[in-house]
Amino acid sequence: MTLDNAAKMLIVGWIKNWSMHTMIDALDEKSSERYITQERVDAMVKDFPFMPSEKSWYYGKFGHGSYVRKFVHDAYPKLSNALWDTEDNTKKLAFHTYVMSVKAGDIRPGKKYSREDMKEKVNTSRHYRQSMASEVVSRDIFVKSSKHNWSTVK
Repeated sequence: MTLDNAAKMLIVGWIKNWSMHTMIDALDEKSSERYITQERVDAMVKDFPFMPSEKSWYYGKFGHGSYVRKFVHDAYPKLSNALWDTEDNTKKLAFHTYVMSVKAGDIRPGKKYSREDMKEKVNTSRHYRQSMASEVVSRDIFVKSSKHNWSTVK
């Protein structure tokens, strides 16, 4: 596959919202490997420098990889905005000349939540577990201290 066709394929992948795993399979037509290896990624990046060299783009998210739209948004925000603003798909394909001129390099996938959000989630979960444990203990004491036995079938 030529660089020109591969750049067009990236835009088609963005339009159809492909996963990056599907994208590497479409671009790497000479390889029959099903699994993503770093050697396969390095060989593809050598031919198509606009693709990411970080392997986790291709196999994360339960084996499907991230989506092409997320990659384009993280690596090329101006291209992402232009693709969202353009209505006609044939006009979107004209951006392939820009894609051919850029290099992704070692861009890593962004995290969904920030560090502060994760701290808040951990603290909230811990407080919830503590309150539920104290409620269970309180309920057991209440049942045992009542005048009749709730667990006996009469």
